[in-house]
Amino acid sequence: MFFTALFRPTTANIEVICLTSSAILHELGLMLAAPSPDFRYSHYMVFCSLLSVLLLARPWMTKAEK
Repeated sequence: MFFTALFRPTTANIEVICLTSSAILHELGLMLAAPSPDFRYSHYMVFCSLLSVLLLARPWMTKAEK
């Protein structure tokens, strides 16, 4: 339990970093492969960006509920 409480902020940031880098790398791959710059190819990046914001805001949302 002690180690879980100690490393939880680092783990949350690693999740956000991995999710954001995944979205950016996906978009970079589409930059080379996609035939046109349509928004429909960027849905994954938009979803990952919104999810990253929610994951970053999670500690503040839990503090507000208490």
